[in-house]
Amino acid sequence: MGALLDSEGKAYEGKAYMDAGLKYLKPSASQLLEKIEWEPSLLRLPLIRSANRLSIGQDEDAWKAMLVAAT
Repeated sequence: MGALLDSEGKAYEGKAYMDAGLKYLKPSASQLLEKIEWEPSLLRLPLIRSANRLSIGQDEDAWKAMLVAAT
């Protein structure tokens, strides 16, 4: 679940992450999902899905694997 969070926040310098108190808190999965629902900028982007695969962030190897699997 933690892989979904953008703790560095390149565009915001981690502001959303820090404002949500996630640097110091360890929320449960349901609490974390609720925070993401209210503050989508907490997500590490891009999120890319292909069939049952999900790539989080800049993961070119995963993207290539998805392309190979899709053909």
